[in-house]
Parts: sequence; structure tokens; C-alpha cells
Amino acid sequence: MERKLKKLIIGFFIAMLTFTIISRTADSVMVARVGVDSIKRNSLSYEVSGTGTVKGNSGKYILLQSGCRIAKLPKKPGDTVKKGDILFIYDLPNLKDQKETLNGELKKMQLQYEKAGLGTVSGDGNLDLETALLQESNALDDLKEAKASLKDIQKTAKKKKKEEYNTAFEELTDLKSQKETALKTFQRALNDSTEALTELEEPEQTLKGLLKDYKEAVISRQEEAITARSNYIFDFYYTKKYTEHKQDVKNAETSLNRAKEDLAETIRKWNEAINDWERYSDDPATRKAYEQQIASRNSEVKSGNRAVEDAQNKLDELTEEDVKLNTALKAYRSDIESNSAASPTLSYQQLYQLVLRKLDIKEETLNTAKTKIERAKEDLGDQEKEWNEKVAKAQKKTDLLNSDLKAMEMGTYDYGNDQKEGEKAVEAAGRALKAARLSLDKVKDGNEVKQETKQKEEKGEALDLSALRLDIDKKEEEIHNITEIINNKGRVTSPVNGVISQSSLNYGMLVTGSEKFIISTGGYELSMKASEKDMKYFVTGDEVNIKPYNSNKSLTSKLESIGLPDSNGRVTFTALLPKGNYKEGDSLEYQLSKTSEEFEECIPIGAIRQGSDNSTYVLLVKEKDSVLGKETEAFKLNVKVLDKDKKTAAIEGSLSEKDSVITDSNKFVEEGDRVRVNETK
Repeated sequence: MERKLKKLIIGFFIAMLTFTIISRTADSVMVARVGVDSIKRNSLSYEVSGTGTVKGNSGKYILLQSGCRIAKLPKKPGDTVKKGDILFIYDLPNLKDQKETLNGELKKMQLQYEKAGLGTVSGDGNLDLETALLQESNALDDLKEAKASLKDIQKTAKKKKKEEYNTAFEELTDLKSQKETALKTFQRALNDSTEALTELEEPEQTLKGLLKDYKEAVISRQEEAITARSNYIFDFYYTKKYTEHKQDVKNAETSLNRAKEDLAETIRKWNEAINDWERYSDDPATRKAYEQQIASRNSEVKSGNRAVEDAQNKLDELTEEDVKLNTALKAYRSDIESNSAASPTLSYQQLYQLVLRKLDIKEETLNTAKTKIERAKEDLGDQEKEWNEKVAKAQKKTDLLNSDLKAMEMGTYDYGNDQKEGEKAVEAAGRALKAARLSLDKVKDGNEVKQETKQKEEKGEALDLSALRLDIDKKEEEIHNITEIINNKGRVTSPVNGVISQSSLNYGMLVTGSEKFIISTGGYELSMKASEKDMKYFVTGDEVNIKPYNSNKSLTSKLESIGLPDSNGRVTFTALLPKGNYKEGDSLEYQLSKTSEEFEECIPIGAIRQGSDNSTYVLLVKEKDSVLGKETEAFKLNVKVLDKDKKTAAIEGSLSEKDSVITDSNKFVEEGDRVRVNETK
């Protein structure tokens, strides 16, 4: 019995071993084999490449400082500039105000950064206490400054008034200069329109003068004067070419006379040569010769008549207008001689219109020229009125400030308003100090040690720190840029030689960031295109590598401009080309590359999956116990994709470095499927 029991037990274990081997063998065939990876701290790489087109007359984009006021604008579109020339000048007080504002924003960001850092490390609320103490200290300093200003109100008010006067005087001087420049343009347009009309009306006025002189000559009954005035009219009619015309008529008359003489000579010659009795000759040869002579004579006479006819037609054609003009002059002379005191008669109008039609002066052209003059006068008047109002307003402001300064010098100035403003400033500073102390008391009363934050919150805070660090770096760069401008006394100079092709700047305007100031360098630039999605990571100033067609070495340039997306979502961007041998229209290869900030959670792009409900998730590998031992299966975890490149995705989710994320598999895998991890991967 005991032996049987042992045999059964041994048989049971052998069967179990056999089934396990079979199961494992089936698993190796049926169960999906997967590759896995863990999350890592990493950066993403963004790359854009393609082919650009070489274009001439490249443009250098001048960086404009948003929020700053333009104080002077010595250069305008069309002006030629050299490297180092002043393009425009920012208002220096405004720049200093901007810098102070930026410093305040930077300080606030730094406090936020420190606060976020303290929260990550201990979360004990120390940063809140430090912030409240700093606010109380700042408020106390503001109150002391306001009280000091109130105490010495006269000195402060005079200094402020002097600064306001100097600024107003400079603005007035600039306005007067700009008015003179602006009005010159409109005055020039009016002068040009007036000259154009005068030029159009000059022939008509000249004609009227000639007809008047002719009438006076007829009234004086001096034939020489009449002939001379008549010749002047003819010369005017033929646009100062009457002498050439008379020579043409004379030549035509000579040609006609010669044609007539040639015809008469031909007839005489043949009359002498032909014997009419030969037609009655009994000799056939004689009669035939006679007939040939008659035929030759008739042919030559016909040609001679045709030459006379052509010469006559030529002469008639040349004298046709002479006859019309002579007829009109005679009719006008007859009317003058019959009644010299009469107003212009019908013959005068006919003569006048005859010459006028020859000159081809259109009434429509004259009316258009007159309309241009009227519009130019209106434009000049409107501009003059507008500029006078601007100058008068600036003059009034300057005069008032000057009057206040004189009153201060004489001791008659009323400091009442300044006193009230100082008192209001002290009152406001006192209220701010009281609020800061109340906030400090509240922080002290509610300041308790906080519990350790969860892993997800720590990661969120780390992301916040990275974003804040980027914002701080950007703000520091802005402060650096504006500091350089202040050190240069607000002056912005040209970095290149060229011609100003575009400027959206005006005197006194606040720069918003949408304006452009472009200098055409006369060189070449590379115009490139890429999708809006690819270009969202790049900004002006980023490096671009360019490969010339005649060299294996790459050139390095910087993005000069990035345009807005077109209807197809394509963005056009440009870069200046270094000196070299280029041809407009050539194609050059380019490449842009950039590395992002580090992300806390990064996985291979192949691990990201899309659900039917548009959710984004990954599959993780986890072990579970079964009757056959430990088994590995896939389970689903929803994540948020923060950004991605061609190989890696930055995500946000409840993952740890110990988690194994499925990146690839030899079969389709979904949640709950058993999997085998590819150990060689």
C-alpha cells in the first residue's frame, strides 16, 4: 500500500513537470515577446532640414525693444546707412522705467523660484515668511522715501518741473522739424501739379497771344506785320517746323515742274522722231517699225503723265492744311477789317479750333490736371492744420512749464498741488505698510510645518522650476539688452551697411513688438519654408547651418525673420548669407537643430499608444502569481504627452524609474495580455 502511494505521488509530480514543460513551450510560441525600457530624465532634439532659395537684396532685421518709446528718428525709409550710424533713439527716462519694471518682474520670478525650491525640499513655509518680511521692508522704505520727498517738496518739484520742461522743449523742437519736413513733401506735390497744368495750358495761351497779335497787325493795316504774324501762326501750327514744311512744298513744286518738263521733252522727242507717213508705207517692215515707235511713245508719255499726277498729288497733300489755315486766316482778317472793335466772331472760333485740333489738347486732360492741383491744395491745407495744432499744443505745454519755472525762481509759485500729491503719496505708502504688516502677521499665525509632498507633486514642482528658470533666463536677457541700450544713451546703431527698406516706427510711439525695422544690405539671403508644427521651437537668432553648392563645408548663419503661417500651414523664414559666390534663384540645403530643456519623465516614442477614446496611454509590465508560478502581463496607464521628437516623448504620469514600459513587441499586445520580456533587448 505504501509503495502504491509513493508511485502515485511520483507519477503526479512527473505529470505536473510534463505539463509545465509543455505549457512553457507553448508560451514561447503563443505569448508575445516585448521590449521594455524605463523612464529617464532627458532632453528632446528638434531638427528641421530642407532646401532654401537664394534671394537678392537681403534684409537685416533690427531687434526692437517692446514697451519703449521712440524719442528721435533721424533715419527714414530710403535713407542709406553705414555700419555704426544711429537709426533711432529710445526715450532714456522711459528705458530706465522699463528696466526698473523688468527688475521688479525678475525679482518676483526669483522669489517664486526660491519659493518653489523650498516647497520641493521641505515645504515648511519659510519662503512665505521671507516674502512677507521683504514686502514689509519694501513698504517701510517706500514710506520713508515719500516722507523725505514731502519734507523737501520745493526742491523735488523744481527738479521734476525742470525735467518735464526739457523733455517738452525737445519734443517741441522735434515737432517743428518734422512739420517742416512733412509740409515740404505736400508743397512739392502742389508745385509739381501746378507746373504740369501750366505745361498743358502753355500751347493754348500761346495760340491766344498769336491771334491777338495778328488782329492788332490787321487793325494797323501793315502788310509786313500781317505777313509776319501770319507766319508765326503757321510756324506754331506746324510745331516750330514751318520752315521745313515750306521747303517740302517748294521741293514738291520743283518735282512737279520737272515732271511736266520731262513730259513735254518726251512728247517733243517723239514728235521729231516719228514720221506719220510711214504708217501708209507699202513696206511691212516700215509699218511695223512705225507701230513700235508709237507704242514706245505712248508708254513713255503715260509714265510721264503718271509722274506729273503723283507730283501734283504730293503737292496737294502738302498744301491741303495750308489752304485750310490760309482760308481761316483770310476769313478772320475780313471780319476784323469789317468791324475791328467787335468781339471774337465765328471766323475767330473756327480759326482757333482749327489750330487747337492740330495741337491735340484734350479738355479731359486739362480737367484732370486741375483736379490734382485742388487735391494737392487740400492735402497741404489739412497737413498744415494738423501740424499747427500739434505744434501749438506742444508750445502751450512748454510755455506753461517755463512759466512755472520762472515763478519758482521768483518765489511766486504755488506748491499747493505738489504738496497735496506728496501727502497722498505718504498716505498711500502708509496704507501699503499697514497691509504688509497684516500679511506678515497672517503668515506668522498660519505658518505650520507641511507634510512631505507626494511624488507627482514633486515632479510637478520640478517642471515648474524648469519653466521658471527659463522665464528668469529670458527676463535676464531682456534686462541685459535694455541695459546695453541705456549704456549707449538710448541710441540704436546700424550693424551693417545698407538702405532702410522698411520702418514702422514713428516719433513718440511705444514699441509693441509688431513693428519692423529692416535694412536692405544689397547682399543675399536664403528664403526657407517649413511646417508651422516644426518651426514652433525656433526663434529669430537661432543658428542655421547652410551647405553651399560649390563647397563641402557648411556655413553658419542666424535666423533673421520668421513669418506667419500661410493658408497651408507653411512658415517662411530667412537667414543672411555670408559673403560668397551666389546666384539669385539657386537652391541651398539648410538644417536647424535645437535641444529642449530637460524633462523629468522621458520614454521612447514607440511606447506611446492611442486609445479609441483619444486617450493617450502606455503599457507596463507587471508580475502576478499563478498556479504555474509567476506570470508577466501588460497593464494600461494613462499619461499626458508634454512634447516629443522623432525618437523620444516627454510625458507626465504616475511612473517611477522602476517601472518597465513596453516599447515594442513581436505581436499585438493589449491590457491583460500575458507577455514575455525580451531579455536580450
